[in-house]
Amino acid sequence: MAVRDRNLFAWQAYVITMSFISVGLLLGMFFLWRSYSDQAKRLAEKDTQLTTAGTEFATSEARVQRLLSMVGHGKDSPEELQEAATRFAADELLGPVEKEFATQMNQFAQNTAASEKNLMKLPKYLLDTIRARNEDIEKARERATLILAEKTETLRRETKAREDAETAQKKAEADLEATRQQHAESIAKLNAEKDEAIALYSKFKSDYEVNIRKLMTQNTELTNSNQTLTQTVQKKMDELTEFTNLDFANPQGKVTQVAEGGTVVWINLGRDDGLREGVSFTVIDESAINTSEAKDKAHIVVTNVIADHPHLSRAKVTDYSPTRPIMSEDKVFSPAWRAGRTVGFALVGEMDLNGDLRDDVADVRDLIKRSGGVIDAEMDSKGARMAGLTGLNANTEYLVLGTDIGVIKEQDNQSLAKQENYKRFLAEARQYGIAQISVDKLMGYLKADQSQRVVPMGERIQGKDFPPEKGVTPQSSRGPVSDLFQKRQPLP
Repeated sequence: MAVRDRNLFAWQAYVITMSFISVGLLLGMFFLWRSYSDQAKRLAEKDTQLTTAGTEFATSEARVQRLLSMVGHGKDSPEELQEAATRFAADELLGPVEKEFATQMNQFAQNTAASEKNLMKLPKYLLDTIRARNEDIEKARERATLILAEKTETLRRETKAREDAETAQKKAEADLEATRQQHAESIAKLNAEKDEAIALYSKFKSDYEVNIRKLMTQNTELTNSNQTLTQTVQKKMDELTEFTNLDFANPQGKVTQVAEGGTVVWINLGRDDGLREGVSFTVIDESAINTSEAKDKAHIVVTNVIADHPHLSRAKVTDYSPTRPIMSEDKVFSPAWRAGRTVGFALVGEMDLNGDLRDDVADVRDLIKRSGGVIDAEMDSKGARMAGLTGLNANTEYLVLGTDIGVIKEQDNQSLAKQENYKRFLAEARQYGIAQISVDKLMGYLKADQSQRVVPMGERIQGKDFPPEKGVTPQSSRGPVSDLFQKRQPLP
């Protein structure tokens, strides 16, 4: 029993002891935590004080730098100076200073650099400005003195001018009064003359009306007479044109002898007729009367003009045919050659020689020139006159009509205008009595050399344009040959 009590007592003592120890540890830990919390708080306060002190120091340093820049000892750039001015504008210490400094810096000119604006340079700038202003004032005083002198001189001159003007005005008033008197007299004279002129005009008007009626009667009579004469002249011109066409054209010469089997002839035209080599002629029968309707026997080209004979030339037959033999006394004719003068031609319209719808006017010109003729005037296929030519004149003998005369392919303004130009050209040719000839008929006379021929193709192709090849020789007669085809000698 006693042992159990001791054990219980020991256990209670242990529990109590451990309780005191636990309480002591808890109290110790509480006081340690409280001590640490107070130390941390004091440390945070010290840090805050240190940060505040650092900020105040930096602000004080910036204030010092700003003050140095104000007195001109700063090293800041213009951008940094502007930033510092903006920063300290609201500062409790430098705010008033910044305001006063900005007011003082306004004393500088606007074009002064920001680095040159400070309190140290302001007095010198103001003194320099005052000195310059004093110089300007001195110059202004001198200018004012000069202007005053000029003003005095101007006043004197203007006063004299006013006095002279007053004198002139008085004289002008006197002259005006005299002029008014003269004007009144002139008006009276003009009124008298006007009454006389009105009387004369009334008489003239009466005579004019009588004369105008007479002149109108005469004009009507002259108009009727002129119309009658115009119709008569037009009729006579048409008759003259008929007598100048190829139907009434005389052959220029004749064949005097046929040689070399009909391939060479001699004609009675030569040196004194102005004939030259290369001129082509058409040979027609000696009995032909109407030149334009005569059937051509052949074409010849002059190859030799006899120098010692006045009227004799040798010519080559270019399209010899046994079925159309050339005989002595046959006539030779060319529309492009006249003895002793040059034949003039006029061309109008498109010259389509072979039906290929292309203008062959260059070939026509060349044939006319080779045959001894000359081009006086030409209107092309567009209705425009060719420049550089002499124009239609009394020497122009033939008007060559193109293949498009009177042909309007399209009903447009250009085609109609072209035909109108053609009509005017034809009318002008009629005034000169120029004979008209188609281009096909002209080519029939002038294309004596078969190498000059233009062969039509397409629908206009002809068999005679394609003769047999050279290797094919026609059969010759084995019987006697007529004297007509014997070789002959030229006449002495």
